[in-house]
Amino acid sequence: MAQILFSMAAPSMKYLYVYRNIAVPASLVTVLSCFEIWRNESLLAVSVLSWVKIFTTALLILYIHLFREHTVFFFMNLGIGRFKFYVSMFALDMTIFFVLATLILVVK
Repeated sequence: MAQILFSMAAPSMKYLYVYRNIAVPASLVTVLSCFEIWRNESLLAVSVLSWVKIFTTALLILYIHLFREHTVFFFMNLGIGRFKFYVSMFALDMTIFFVLATLILVVK
């Protein structure tokens, strides 16, 4: 069923579907980081929270790599290689974080 959906969807949609593997914990870290940026908008806080976000996203991807290998194989069967699998998760998560952080800094 998933292969039929992927064949009908645009190729870029495959990479959005990959993100669901880390969406909940990554979103929690993003919300907490953005809340802290709202409270303390200094450049030091923003840079430290950016590094915390990068580190936690890398840990989530490491968790997928070590303990959810069957998920990687599922996407490899759909034509997404390991590198694209991990890079798409990281890029999407970082994009969401930086867009939200930028919006918070602009609005406040």
